[in-house]
Amino acid sequence: MVKFNKFSHKANIDCDEISADLAGSDWQQLLVDYQNKPIDETVKNIMEKFVVKENVEFDQICIILKHYLLLNKETTQTLPYLDHFLTFNEQFYINLVVERFMNLGESPNSQWMITEILKLVSSVCSEEQAGYLIKSNSFSKFLLSSIFDQSILVKIKSSNENFSVTEAGILSNLFNTISNLCEIKSGLTNFVTQEHLDWLAEALMGINRSYSELIESIARIFHIISNNENLNSILSKLFVEKVFFQNAFNQLSSDGISEDQYVHLNSKLLLIGSLANITILSKNDPSTKTNFLLDLLKNYGSLISLALDYNLNENLNIATQNLLRSKESDTLNETKGVIKSLEKSSESKIFALDALSNILGCFFKDRCQDDEDYESWDDCSDDEMDENNNVNQMDIEIDRNQANCQHLNELKSIIIQLKMMNLLVKTISKDDENVLQDTDRIEHIYKSVKLIRYEALKTYVLLIDTLYLNKESDGLNLDSSMDTENLFVLLELLAKKSVQDLESLFCNDLKQKDETIIKFIEVIYNLFVYFNESKQIVLSYEQKLNIASLIKDILIKFKVEIIELCVRLGKILTMIAIKERDTNLLNGKELIQICATLIVELATGSFDLTDRSHIETLRFNAEMMDMIIDLFGEDNLFELEQNLNLIEKIKYFSENFYSQYKKIGKKQKIEKDHSVIIKTVKDNFKSFVEYKIKNLK
Repeated sequence: MVKFNKFSHKANIDCDEISADLAGSDWQQLLVDYQNKPIDETVKNIMEKFVVKENVEFDQICIILKHYLLLNKETTQTLPYLDHFLTFNEQFYINLVVERFMNLGESPNSQWMITEILKLVSSVCSEEQAGYLIKSNSFSKFLLSSIFDQSILVKIKSSNENFSVTEAGILSNLFNTISNLCEIKSGLTNFVTQEHLDWLAEALMGINRSYSELIESIARIFHIISNNENLNSILSKLFVEKVFFQNAFNQLSSDGISEDQYVHLNSKLLLIGSLANITILSKNDPSTKTNFLLDLLKNYGSLISLALDYNLNENLNIATQNLLRSKESDTLNETKGVIKSLEKSSESKIFALDALSNILGCFFKDRCQDDEDYESWDDCSDDEMDENNNVNQMDIEIDRNQANCQHLNELKSIIIQLKMMNLLVKTISKDDENVLQDTDRIEHIYKSVKLIRYEALKTYVLLIDTLYLNKESDGLNLDSSMDTENLFVLLELLAKKSVQDLESLFCNDLKQKDETIIKFIEVIYNLFVYFNESKQIVLSYEQKLNIASLIKDILIKFKVEIIELCVRLGKILTMIAIKERDTNLLNGKELIQICATLIVELATGSFDLTDRSHIETLRFNAEMMDMIIDLFGEDNLFELEQNLNLIEKIKYFSENFYSQYKKIGKKQKIEKDHSVIIKTVKDNFKSFVEYKIKNLK
């Protein structure tokens, strides 16, 4: 599950936004006064003004408090004012906030300001800080009693005259506060009871559809608690047996028939994700789960496609340019409206990706479980089971494989119909390659874009893994052009994107960059092996030329910095060249030469690495030398060998490899993963070199 609160709900309040109209005429002086004081004194002074009962500038004090809670140290991302606010004297200040809310009486606007503070605190606090917040008994009791009350439910279901927009805003903020805290500490969802679920369901079904923020905040609560296994049984009964999902979905549509799919899109996506989670965690057998999820994707997957199809980057460019041009002329509300729209669109994509990846994850998990079951059965000795049992187990295995294959074909049909692959590629690659202009006001949305691309890439790779890289793949109905396109998408991503863009796409932590790229290249390798060995799809000569060209571009970009990337790509080149050598020698010389040249260059590069004393480098040498043996082991590439000056090169490889092997072997223990290839090359490469020299004469 993607953590939503950390990317799109982090409010930004800077000095430009705290205008005299918002914070009062003396706000600048207040900020100056507080600026030079210690943190504890600043918070104390603000809170003293906050609790004054007849404070005419209460809203302004709330804005200033939010400003300070968000201030961080220049050298770190910590929020020292927030930390003091939550930890001082056993949550003294948060208790004051609750007390102030309760004493405001009929002042909904001021109460709304307080819930804005609570939502802000819950959206930016760390897990440790969330723990401090929850320690306050006053806060916890207030949070639940202020929502799950029968009188409030009656108001929600009443006409607009009895339930104001401000009251809806207060409830939305409180729901989002609960959601934020539950995302940080998942165990908090254990507070939910049958009564809470019934209250939420009745509220969602009875609320006026114009209160979209409140509807979404309730849907978000459902989505979060749907991940709680302890609540699965009662959630399943509510969503499925009591038909809450279908009824709520119809209620959220413009007229009950979903004519306008954009109406309450985020709330609908959250409900789809909730039902997917409930199904995945249920105790139903895998086949029942799979059929249910397929129906869910078939009936409601168009909403996922709708969210992914929105051109966020293009609209973000336009919005950014408008903001930069119109700082003076536009009102603050117009600016906030643009930002809010972008936030909602980015959230839609995240909700859609979350639902899709969870559904695909169920297919992948069941497949892995089938593999484990198959292996454990296969490992049994013949004397542990009688012949009849063997036959029965085989029949069960065949039936299960046929069912899995049928499910995969149905999944693939739905994915094609919804154009999911294309939409994911569009999301990964950016909709608009123009350089996006960043501003403080939409910094959090830019972070959203980065997260969206990362999640889209993970989902795309998971989809490939589910559809192709499993033991039932041979039974899939494949389409040559559509299926092989996926291989080129992944290769082109590595070949065409800049290293900086790839680093941004693959992970937030650059320390994990190499590890992430290795996992990514492993998927490319496995996908190529699948197509290379497929009986249904044959890669054309032009496609192989394109693959070799893309690999060349990738290697130029990464050089030999990531060993596993070089090894995997080298093996792809070797497989291409060997197949052309064995089946298309006369017409495939150009392709063989391209592949062979790159392989020899990779081998040379492996011996140019500065860290020659490391066992991993020796393994890299061995992998490349083994590929050279495989490719040039036959005697039908004599002209190419001469063009590459192969004899001199393999003599150089041999001399350096055996020299390093002796040095490293005495100092380091060769791990089992490396020992096979290293030993194979040690035993064979000298003979290979001698054979080639002898043949030359």
